[in-house]
Amino acid sequence: MKVVHAHPLPDPPQGFRYYRSRQQLLQSSEIYAYQHMLLRAWEEMHLSGVLTLNGIPTVYLREEARPVTAEVAATAHLQFWNQGVATVLLLRDPHHVRVFSSMTKPASPATATESDIERRLVEKLDLAALAGWAERFYIQIGNGHYYAGAREAKFDPKETVDAYLIDNLAAVRDELVHSGLDHRVAHAFLGRLLFTCYLCDRGIIELPNYFKGKSWRHLHELLDGFEDPGPALYETLFPALRDDFNGSMFDDELSDEGSRIRPAHLQVIRRFLLGDDIISGHGQRSLGFWAYDFKFIPVETISAIYENFLEKEDAKGKRDSGAFYTPRFLAEMAVDLALDRTPVLHSETRRFIDPACGSGIFLVLLFNRLASEWRAALELTRRLKPKPRHCSTGSTGYAG
Repeated sequence: MKVVHAHPLPDPPQGFRYYRSRQQLLQSSEIYAYQHMLLRAWEEMHLSGVLTLNGIPTVYLREEARPVTAEVAATAHLQFWNQGVATVLLLRDPHHVRVFSSMTKPASPATATESDIERRLVEKLDLAALAGWAERFYIQIGNGHYYAGAREAKFDPKETVDAYLIDNLAAVRDELVHSGLDHRVAHAFLGRLLFTCYLCDRGIIELPNYFKGKSWRHLHELLDGFEDPGPALYETLFPALRDDFNGSMFDDELSDEGSRIRPAHLQVIRRFLLGDDIISGHGQRSLGFWAYDFKFIPVETISAIYENFLEKEDAKGKRDSGAFYTPRFLAEMAVDLALDRTPVLHSETRRFIDPACGSGIFLVLLFNRLASEWRAALELTRRLKPKPRHCSTGSTGYAG
């Protein structure tokens, strides 16, 4: 439910654009690069508005009709942190506006207290102070000063979901290698597990379709369902996913890899998926609970994970071949420049190629834009389609 307060935020200044509905997100070509992520956030995070700065999602607004509990606030922040697209979340209820950062470690919704939330806030203000604060907020967000000074500690790139996930995966990888796997097998194993997490969390697959009589929704439930889940993964689930998706993620090396996976390796994965600490020689930071939700984590994050794995396997070969990770935001900027004079991407004669393709992040970004362009055209067609009307005879015709 949207809430209208006595002190609404003023209209944003030039350079900003405020989206008040899902339909506005669908219709704006300015945000094609982010449209799929914004639509997911709008629906799953229950947003009321999205503020962009020069076409880049910067602020999410969520309005609540009732006072926000610690659990609701922690859940909203956790989802926001997992997506990591915008930098600021405004959570507004009838009494306060709470400001969260996507670069601050989240609290567990299951155990969060008001003091846990207070420690993670960038700031908190009463609605009476909102109007004067909003004008300063726009100016400081626009010139970057909002992220500096006393607030700088709340916008630490080392606290983003990407940084934590890569650190934790590196710790898991090191533990698997310590338990007897070589780096290549450990990376392949983790890659398959991550992809499966994406498929489960996003509702693309349902585990009961592969294991009859089970009600599992998440991968850790499958691992807990067997004393030795190795055969369930390598003889049932992974081969079925290979047939269903016809990709290289579940290739013909499955049987060889499966013969190397031992219960001790799967126990490490269990601990990881439950959010337990994974002992690591490089000082892995712990979140204290399973915080990762692949429903929200952008699939482009896989590019950073791929680069980290590649460097560990063959750092010299990586340098010699020129294989280097391109951060998502830098890749977005490059694609923006490349497409500056290409307002319409879809064409039967147009082809796209990335001659330096490694993890494929540029092609993923192009696909996202093509999909957004198609989605917007489909929405326009739907809106322009004549609506049926009922004639007095009971037959259905179309308005002229």
